[in-house]
Parts: sequence; C-alpha cells; structure tokens
Amino acid sequence: MSYVIIGVLAVVLILFSYCACVVSSECSREEERMMNTLEMYKRLSNEDKGNLTIYSIYDSIYSVARNEEKELSDDIVKDIQELAHDLYLDDEYYNLSSPKIADFLTRCYVKDNEFLKKIEDVDYSDILEAISDDDYDFYENEKIKIIDIKYEFER
Repeated sequence: MSYVIIGVLAVVLILFSYCACVVSSECSREEERMMNTLEMYKRLSNEDKGNLTIYSIYDSIYSVARNEEKELSDDIVKDIQELAHDLYLDDEYYNLSSPKIADFLTRCYVKDNEFLKKIEDVDYSDILEAISDDDYDFYENEKIKIIDIKYEFER
C-alpha cells in the first residue's frame, strides 16, 4: 500500500514539475516578447515616436472598416485621420483617446458616406460631446440647429 502511495505521489510530483516548467516557459516567452517590444520601441526614430498618436488613429480607422467589411479610400482615411487628430488636440474637457475619436468618426462615415461633408460646419465641441455620449446621430440634430439659426438671422 505504501508503495502505491509513494508511486502516486511521484507521479503527482512529476506532473507538477512538468506543469511548472510549461508555465514558466510560457511566462518566459511572454516576458521575452514584451522585452522585444520594448526594445523595438526604444529603436524607433524620434519621428516615428512623434507619430504614434497618428499611427494609433490609422489603426483604429482600419480596424473599424475591417470589422464593418468596408474598404475606405486613402483620401477618406486621411480626412478621418486629420479630423480625429485635430479633435484629439482640441479636446480639453472630455479627455477622449485618439482611437475612441477615430472609431466614432469612422463608424459615422461607414454609416453615412456624406458624414464628413455634413459636419464641416459643426463646432468641434459639439462633435466631442457626441463622441463622449456615443451619439451617432448628433449631426442630424446639428443640421436642424444650423437651419434654425439661419432662419432666425434672416428674420
């Protein structure tokens, strides 16, 4: 009986050692990958480091387009990127991330290809508020406000 217990304990010990080794090996690989990523960041040029926000905006735009199964022209991507970056720099109150801004703008564009034209005269603070509130129909309300203002001005 004692040989059986010793045998079972030996098997458990071997299995435990194997699992610990596998986990340790996976942790080492993850740590190695993280260190490689850190080293790659350190090797980026100052120009690339200065463009990381813009790169993250592009990444968000393409991610949304891919998820929505839409292909966007380079011109549209550039227009969304420029607007997202300008909004990000102008945001003093909401503290929105550049990817969140880019996601929102891209979703609006995918939903309505005329979106960028429709918001040309919309104040940045109104756009930032809409992003904060996840109000994807905000510019329809803004169009009504602009028409009302024009009507009031003409009277």
